[in-house]
Amino acid sequence: MANPSPSNSSRRSAPHPSRSGGGVSRPLYAIDFTAVACGKRIANTKRRVRWRFGFANPDALAAGETGTACRGEEHDVTMVWSVTSGKRLILADGQEVHYSNSRSAVIDFSWTMRGNHVLKVIAHATAPMSADPGFRQYDFFVDGRSFFTFPKVYRLGLSGSRTVSPRAEGQRAIT
Repeated sequence: MANPSPSNSSRRSAPHPSRSGGGVSRPLYAIDFTAVACGKRIANTKRRVRWRFGFANPDALAAGETGTACRGEEHDVTMVWSVTSGKRLILADGQEVHYSNSRSAVIDFSWTMRGNHVLKVIAHATAPMSADPGFRQYDFFVDGRSFFTFPKVYRLGLSGSRTVSPRAEGQRAIT
């Protein structure tokens, strides 16, 4: 379509700041991580792993707010894995995003969430005897960045946390 009508062009909007493809991305933060062995008879046969994270509120960061005042859109990813039966369930914000039945010792699953963010869960049934220094039995990634590298929610907006809003980057130095 060479010349869009004025009514169509007025409906277009700029990309949302939380979308990674829009050039501006909101800083991530970690809220909580839990890994529980929860089998009925033998606890170690079933795992429930939960990651809670969020995208910071860019307006609060630009206004100079820090800590929990910068909380924004928050999400919960839960993995339930019965190691003996092989049943695997991954929930994102309470909605099932993956279910499989495989006795493989590794789960490696990725999906795209609203805002074009790529989420990935990698889990190993057992830790190896001689693990690499950075090895994690359970890891979760958002846009290729490990959950365990996200700043904690109480560090939002502080100069050492590298969570300064891209809009305010020119105004404040990051150490």
